[in-house]
Amino acid sequence: MKSTAILAFSRFANYSLLILSPILLVRILDPSSFGQYREFMAYAMLLASIATFSIPSNLLYFIPHQPANTRHYISHTNWLVLSTSTLVCFFVWLFRGPIIGNTSADFLAPLMIYVFLFVNLDVIESYWLARKQANNVFYYSTSRTVVRLTAVLGTAAITNSVDAVLNALIFVEIMRLLVVIVIMHREQLLSLIIDPTVLRRQLTFIVPLGLASSLHFLNLYIGQIAIAAKLGVAALAIYTIGSYQVPVLDIVRSAISDAIFPDMVHEAARDNTDRLRLWKRGNIAYSFLIIPTFVVLLWYADILIPLVFTEQYSEAISIFRILVFVMVIQCFELSSPLRAANRNRLLLAGNGLLLGVNIVCILIFFNYFQHIAIFGPAVGLVLGYVIQLLFLGWCILKVYFISVSELLKWRSLAIICLCAAMSYPVLVVGEFVAVPDIVRVGVFSLVFAIGYLILIHRAGLEEVEAVTNAVTQKLRNRFW
Repeated sequence: MKSTAILAFSRFANYSLLILSPILLVRILDPSSFGQYREFMAYAMLLASIATFSIPSNLLYFIPHQPANTRHYISHTNWLVLSTSTLVCFFVWLFRGPIIGNTSADFLAPLMIYVFLFVNLDVIESYWLARKQANNVFYYSTSRTVVRLTAVLGTAAITNSVDAVLNALIFVEIMRLLVVIVIMHREQLLSLIIDPTVLRRQLTFIVPLGLASSLHFLNLYIGQIAIAAKLGVAALAIYTIGSYQVPVLDIVRSAISDAIFPDMVHEAARDNTDRLRLWKRGNIAYSFLIIPTFVVLLWYADILIPLVFTEQYSEAISIFRILVFVMVIQCFELSSPLRAANRNRLLLAGNGLLLGVNIVCILIFFNYFQHIAIFGPAVGLVLGYVIQLLFLGWCILKVYFISVSELLKWRSLAIICLCAAMSYPVLVVGEFVAVPDIVRVGVFSLVFAIGYLILIHRAGLEEVEAVTNAVTQKLRNRFW
């Protein structure tokens, strides 16, 4: 709970900073320029995910297993990322013609440089997480986010130029590399050693997980790339705003998952206990926070989008309301148990299924429903997650030899949903009160949250009590 609280707070803080980027950029750049920036970032994040190949995450698995081989694991991880990123940049250059032909501008050179710098020597957070040093992750990641945000917004405000913003991003990554080199030297982690036996063991873990991760990010960004290529960067700007709540989902989810994963590895290897105990409790803690958030965002989307991103992005409201359902779907996070049992091939199959469904939906909308084609990627993403959820759930039943009733803490999930449903009428009542929209959102969201917390507290769920006690204790220690 301590590690989860620190990581969740860190990632909430980082996301709070990052969300300022589009809020301010839409007021600095016109929709076309903002769409061009988001087009670059869509390509950059997709290529970075392929180049990273989820390689650093192997440290979360191997370092808890064999701490004595830490330097070997980190050295191999750096070599592997260097190799994959070089290969990705080579293929980008090889296919530069089609890429330039389908983008709004020729940003090939900064794209390759940025991706290469962004992914290399990016192992320090995974190392700290594997060592359960969550405080270091907080300081490092928050500092990195602040510097990056300052560079992007400052450059955009001064120059009003997308090219200048891209150059600022590259400069920030150069500085990050220098800082990481200093940290790794101090921790005595800089090494060029290669042990073929250890490397083979890592590759067995990495390859299926990396393929699964690449498919996952391809699924996230293929819709944005298709919209930019077929509908233009202005349409991409609309879709980006509509989908901007999606990264919020990963904050608490990844914080919980990363905090408990090293211990899940140990539990998954033991037969004399409930090997999914921590994971089940993590799901309840996640659902406790996310389900009421989903209700508020879905209800007030028509107020929040124009308020936060200006009226010129009002068309994003419908996309936002479709994609917010991903919040509920991800309350059933089913990848960690398979990773903990080193069944990454099943994750690969699940992400392949997800991508296939998404692509089919995009093609159907772009070919047969062209007047609403922008909704294709959103519908494909939600439908794909549902089908992937069913497949991974079935895989966990087979891998852990359990029944559906043992898969999740169904009673606790039902209580959380019931408490949110019983608090929901507060939002309906708010529609009949004659106050400004911003006041309505603030006041009735707060009343909804208070009612929900009272009901959930009376239910006495142990995971909810653990979360609230951990937060309360942290605040007491900080301020009293």
